[in-house]
Order: sequence, then C-alpha cells, then structure tokens
Amino acid sequence: MPHYLILAQSKITANTLGAWLELLGEKPLTDDDSRRMVWPDAIDHTTAIHAYETLSEWIENAARAGADAIPLNRVTVLVDSVNLAELDAVSEGGGWDSLIALLVLSFPEIRWLFGVMTVVEKSGSEAGIFDEERRIIKGHSLSSLLSGPRRDPLFDPTGLRDWIRRKTNCQLAHTIKDDLRLPERNKLAASIDEEKSYARFHGYVAYRFGYRADVITTWGLMKDRFGEETESFPRENETGPSPAENSEKIRKESHGYWLLLEDMSLNFPDKENKIHLLHLARCHPESKDEKQAGRAFHCPRLDSENPDIEDSQHRILITTGQTSRRDNSALRENRVYLRNKKNRRGKVVLKLTSGLFDLWQRCGLLRKRPKSKRLGNAPGFQWPPSSLPHSQETGEELGHGAQGLLLLVIDKLVERARVLTDKIATVGDAVLGAVLATDALELTGGKNLTTAIEALSLKHRFEVLAECQFSGVEHHIGIKPRMEEIALETEAISQWFGKKAALNAQMHILNELVRLLREHNQFDEEQICMRRVRTLHTTLWMRTQPWRYMFWPFIRYVEQLLASFPRFLSIVTVWLLVLAVLFAWALPQEVVGSGGILERIVLGLESAITSFFSVGSPIYHDTGAHTTTTLPTGPMVFVSSLAIVSGFLHLGVLITHLYTLVSRR
Repeated sequence: MPHYLILAQSKITANTLGAWLELLGEKPLTDDDSRRMVWPDAIDHTTAIHAYETLSEWIENAARAGADAIPLNRVTVLVDSVNLAELDAVSEGGGWDSLIALLVLSFPEIRWLFGVMTVVEKSGSEAGIFDEERRIIKGHSLSSLLSGPRRDPLFDPTGLRDWIRRKTNCQLAHTIKDDLRLPERNKLAASIDEEKSYARFHGYVAYRFGYRADVITTWGLMKDRFGEETESFPRENETGPSPAENSEKIRKESHGYWLLLEDMSLNFPDKENKIHLLHLARCHPESKDEKQAGRAFHCPRLDSENPDIEDSQHRILITTGQTSRRDNSALRENRVYLRNKKNRRGKVVLKLTSGLFDLWQRCGLLRKRPKSKRLGNAPGFQWPPSSLPHSQETGEELGHGAQGLLLLVIDKLVERARVLTDKIATVGDAVLGAVLATDALELTGGKNLTTAIEALSLKHRFEVLAECQFSGVEHHIGIKPRMEEIALETEAISQWFGKKAALNAQMHILNELVRLLREHNQFDEEQICMRRVRTLHTTLWMRTQPWRYMFWPFIRYVEQLLASFPRFLSIVTVWLLVLAVLFAWALPQEVVGSGGILERIVLGLESAITSFFSVGSPIYHDTGAHTTTTLPTGPMVFVSSLAIVSGFLHLGVLITHLYTLVSRR
C-alpha cells in the first residue's frame, strides 16, 4: 500500500497538504499525526546539520513503518514548497531548499512531490534548462498524484537527483571554487518486464553504467510512456487508415529513451487479454473481425519503423528464447524487425546471462567511450574520476574532499547500505543497497579515500549478492570484468594517496567478495578472486622491503601453480618433458647399454617420472640394469637433484589443490 508523509515549514501548509491525502482516500491528519513533520525554524550553516539529522531520522523511521527497510516505490513525501534554482547540496545559505536537496539525495527510493515549485523561465540558448525544469515540474507536482501511474524513483527517471547534482556542480565551480565534480546522468533508459526482479536488475545495470532508468512493470505505465495517441489515431476496437497513414498522425514527440531493455513476452497483470505484445511490429488483421495487434500498434512510440518517435540509440529485446512453433516464428520476425530499425541499432539477447557484465557485453554496450576510462559507461557519464584535480596540477589550494554537507548525505547512504547487508532477501533488496552505495561513492567524487573505498566495497558486495540470489542469472557469474573494474576504480580513487593505497583497497574489496562467493558456493569465482588476492598480498609484502624482490620469480611461479588445477597439470607436464630430455642427456652409457636414441629417450622419460613423483632417485623397470647410484656422474647428480626438489615442491601444491577440490565440492 502507498504510504504518504508530509514535510512543511508551517502547520498551515502542512494541513493544506493533508487535504490532498484525503483526496487519495487517506485518513485525515490529527494533531499528533506521525505522518506530518513541521520545521518552522530558519536554516543556516549553524542549524543545517541538526535539521538534516532530525528530519532524515524522522523520514527513515516513518517511511519504514516498523519494517527493516523502506519499501520500494511505496513511500511519497509531500513538501510544501521548493525553489528549483536553489536546489543544491552545498550552499551554506541555501536554507530550506538545500535541506530538501540533501534529503532527496539521501532517500533515492522515496518519491518527492512539491506543492509550490519556483522556477525561472529561460529563453534562447538556455531553453534546454527550462525543458529540464518543466520535466521535473511534471513529474513532481501534486497533480501527478491524481494523473498517470507512478514511476519508480529508485533510478531517478525524472532526473530530480541529477538536477540537484547539476546545480551542486554549478555551486562548486562558480561560488565555492572547489574542484569536486559530481557525475551527471544525461541519458535515459527503460527496463520493461512484468517480472519485477528482471526489471529492477536490468534497470540497475543501466543505472550503474550512467543512465537514469524507468522500471516499467505495469501496462498502465507502459501506455503512459509509449502509447500516446492523437484523437485521429484509431482505438484498438476501431477501423481506420492504414498503419502508414496512422504513423503520420501520431504526435511528433519521441519517447526520449536512449536505451530500451525489453522483455519479449510481456504479460502485465493489468493488461487486457485481447492486447498482444509478442510481436514488436504491427500485425495486420487477416479479417475485419480480427483486431490489430503488435507492440508498435498498442504502443505507437515503440514503432521502430518511424525514427521520429522511436529514436532510441539501442533497443535490446531480452528473451528466454521460446520453444513453441508460434513463439519461434515471433522471435525470428522480431530479429528481422530490430535488424531493420531505422534509427541506430536493435538486438536480441537471450536469457540467462552470467551477471550484469555479461548482460552489458551481450547488449554490445560494454565498450569504452571517448573521455571515459570505464568500459560500458553511458555517453557523457564521467566515472571514475579521470585525472588529478586542478589543485594537484597547479598547487592551488582547493578542496581536499567532499563538502561538509555532502558528507552528511554520504554517511547516511553508507550507513543505510551497511544495515542492509545482512537483510538481503530479494533481488530488490540487493538492488536498493547497490543504489545507496553507488550514490554514496559518486558523491565522494573519489576524494574521501576511506569513505569511497567503503562505498565501493558495499556496491560490489550488493551486486554480487544480486547475481548470486537472482534466478535469472546463470550459476557461473562473470567475475573477471568485475575485478578489472575494481582495479580501475581503486586506482582512480587512490590517485591522491599512491599505489599502495590502491593495492590495499583492492585486497579489502576482494576479500569481502571471496567471503560472499564462498557463502553462495561459487567455487570457481572464489578461486579467481583468491588468485588475485594472493598476487596483491605478495606485491604489498615485497613493497614494504625492497630486498624481498629477489624472491619475485619464485613467488610469481608459485602463484601460477596455485592459479588453477588445469594450469598446475600443464606446468607439471612441461616439467616432466624437460626433465626427460635432461635425463636422456645425462644418463651414462652403462645404463642405456647397447640401446639407441629411442631407448635413451624412454629411459629418460622413465627416470623423470619416477624421480619427480617419488621425490628420490630414478627407478627403472629392469632391476638388473645398472643404476645411477652405482655409476654416479656430475650431470646425473644435478638432474636427479633438480627432479627431487621440483617434485617435492609440486607435490605440496598438488596436495593443496586436492584438498581444495575435495573440501569445497
């Protein structure tokens, strides 16, 4: 059930907002109603911290309503007024507007609506800014309570949190003169699936790579976002002009999504049975009595044959791959339809994937973009920080970390994420924790080392939890791209503190992932992480005392032996072949007798195998033959010693591998 809270600056405006609750069928406000919070005091730099802590604690307790966490897409806070131009998170004199900005950033899963929104109209070159304000007004005005379905705020589809980041960056650059910059999300994605787990998982993948995202799990929201029609457009039960003529009559306004992630078999719970969405294209009726069908018919803004209204750059159809003859035919037709997409590209991706990195790679999006260090980032999304700040290059004293008010938000997000770590029961819980950690990490700008590393660790832990617990992901999850990203981000975050800090941060995060993977029986992924942890540990051990680098070849060789059992067997095979050649060369002629080169090779291989695995002198099948003990030679002693020492070392590694395999599988 929806849950509504009221936050106001006076009791009069709070009671006015209470009238809206009655319109929604809620109980009228009482004098001591816990759903209402009034903060009449003035807010300045001396009272901002107290006001934030008090209000954030009230919102969290009231929104949870006794539960472990705030439910997703259920809580709405009504605020009496806000000035969008002052909605930033760092202004010392921002007062009420800055306080609201801090609260919005602290609770990304809450929907925020405003009674009065003050805006400044722009013109000319600044018209784009006005368009963004208009979008926020449409999505966050009180009238949206009564019109249209609600949009899940978790991935910031309306851009409110991104607007706050943008206004904050303006304050940092022009007023405070700080080099901190918060990453901004300029592109919008849509995750369309009737299964909430899939929709939220795919939506989060888009969000973590730099997109704002709509999670569409109902037919009502699907029609609202993609099904607008003009009066001249025929309804589903009417006959009318041809599809080509209809497409010209659709209002020339695109849906605005840069990326579409769609399920093929959409069976929304609120969809009528007569509406069929299996085919992406319009399906022409074979008779007058048969109704038109197809996703492009019911959702005209998803007609990829019309690039004016379906202007997505990537349209990805994610499906399990059906087995029935009818569904296989639809899948083939949908492939052709997406291949002929008028604007940019379309693609079909089959479930199941081996995690979020594999999903992004199959979608063709896990690639590097200009001015972006991380693979898969959305256009214009800058994370991790790409270079040293201006103050490091010029020596000018600017900021050394996130601004004080932002630190309040970061600490709150990290605290809330940390509480969730032991309470993950669903994919939605893991996704919520990942969003909290992701937002906290990005708000640091990579300039608060300890906090940023903790947020980064929480982020990857929640992502791995989501992958391990989600039945829509294969058992074996992709871990190598994650380790590469961790190395990249820790290096970027630690660039002000040196290489040693980055190595320690990597080891801390990977150790946490090893624990999670072990708990969820992800044996192979655990071993891959352990291999990297061993490398980091020995690297740090050698860096503390430079003379220890003399052991570098031996240490790295042992790491290769421990990397995997197949690699160990391959290395042992190479050793046996090398020792066989050496024994064949070193064997005295008395041992070989009258045999030729073939006999020498056979005896060399036999000597290598028996000496290596027995950790002793070679043993021969012919007991009457002379042995190297009775006929010692310098080369034979050297080769035998080499075989004994190497056999002893590799026998210990073999026991380690066997114990690991038996104990974990």
